[in-house]
Amino acid sequence: MMINIIAPEWAFGRAYSDVSSVRMLKARFAEIQDRDGVPWSDSHIHYANMGGFPIQFADSDATTGTQEIPSIREFPKGIRTPQMLQRSMQKISNAIGKVDWALDRSNILAIEKANSMVSQGRLKKERILNMSYTNWVGNLTLLCGNLWVVDANQLLLARELGIIDKLPYMSQDSLDDHNNGDLVVKILALLQISWMFIQLGVRLGRNLPTSQLEIFTLSSAICSSIIYIMLIDKPQDVRISYTIKAVRHPSAEDLIYMASAGPVGNVFKSNVWIPNDAMHRDAIGKVPGYIMSLAYFFAFGATHCVAWNFEFPTAVERLLWRLSSVVTAVALPVAYLISDPIWLKIFKLESQSKILELVEGSLLILIVVVFILARLFITVEVVRSLAFLPPGAFIGTWTANIPHVG
Repeated sequence: MMINIIAPEWAFGRAYSDVSSVRMLKARFAEIQDRDGVPWSDSHIHYANMGGFPIQFADSDATTGTQEIPSIREFPKGIRTPQMLQRSMQKISNAIGKVDWALDRSNILAIEKANSMVSQGRLKKERILNMSYTNWVGNLTLLCGNLWVVDANQLLLARELGIIDKLPYMSQDSLDDHNNGDLVVKILALLQISWMFIQLGVRLGRNLPTSQLEIFTLSSAICSSIIYIMLIDKPQDVRISYTIKAVRHPSAEDLIYMASAGPVGNVFKSNVWIPNDAMHRDAIGKVPGYIMSLAYFFAFGATHCVAWNFEFPTAVERLLWRLSSVVTAVALPVAYLISDPIWLKIFKLESQSKILELVEGSLLILIVVVFILARLFITVEVVRSLAFLPPGAFIGTWTANIPHVG
C-alpha cells in the first residue's frame, strides 16, 4: 500500500504489463482454442496470468523425503534450491492446511540437466532469451514440483510443447461467477475522478486558487483511471484454480524455454504462487511495462509542476516543491538510462570496469534516495499546506452541484 501511495506508477507498470501480455498472446491462444474447441477470452488470459490454471503431474513421481532429492549443483548463491522451496511450502501447509504440492524427482533431474546445459554454454548464460540468468534460475526452480503454477505465456508454451494436450475448458459465465470484482464500483470511481477533472479545470480556468492536495490527488486519479480502464476485463479476487493434468514430464530442453517464458520477479520468492507484482513477459520475450512505467513516472512527476506558482507556507517550501516535482519526473528515467547496458555498445566497450560499476552503483543509490526523499516531501507538504490555504481556495464553483462523493 505504501509503495502505491509514494509511487503509483509502479501499479501502472504492472497493469500495462498485464495488458501487454494479453495483447501479445491473444492471437496465439485464438489459434489453439479453435483447435481444442474451448472458449478463450481476454479474461481467461488474465486468469492464467494470476496462476489460475496450474499443471499437475502424476503423483507417482512425487517425493517428500529431502534425503532422496538429488542436489542441484552450480546454482547462484542466494537462489533458493528445491530443498529450500520444499521446507517453505511445508511451513505454509502447517499454517493454512495441506497444500497439494511436493517435489517431483523427474522434474528435479530435468532441472539439473537444464541448468548444466545452460552453464556449459548451450545458451548465452548472462542473457538467456532476453532474461538474466538469475531470473531464469529463479523461474527454473519453481518447476521442481508435481504442481506448476504457470502464467499465460508458460501455459501456452506447455500446450505447444505437448506437456498438456488441451487448453482447459472454462466458460465465460463460470469465470464471471468467480470474479469478485464489482463493475459498478469501478464505474462510480471513474465518475468521481471525472468530477475531479472538471472541478479542477473550472477553478484553474477562473484563476481561483486550489490546494496542492488536489494536484496530488489528480495525479493519483489519472493513474487509477487508466488502470481501471486497462484492467476492465481482468477478474478480481478469484480464489479458486482449475488444475490441468499433464500428459508427460518435460525434458531439459522444455524446461529451458518454460523458465525463460515465466514472469520476472520470482527470484527470491519462497512459494510457488505467482506474486501480485510479477511482470509478465510477452510473446517476444520483452517486459514493456518497465518502459511504460518510466514514461508515466515522468508524467506523474510533471503533473505536480501545475502547482509551481501556488502559495506555500514559506519560500523555501515552494523551492523544495519545485525541485521535488522535477526530481520525481526525471529521477527514475535517468536511473534507467544509467543502468541500461546500451551505452556500452555506443562506446564499443566489452564490459564495465570495476570503477565504472562502482560509480554506476553509487549513482543509482543516490538517485533512488533523492527520489524517495522528494516523494516523501511532496506527500507531507500536501497535508501541511492545507493549514495555509489562501481565502480564494474556499470559494465554490458550480461543479459543487454535480453529484459526487466528498
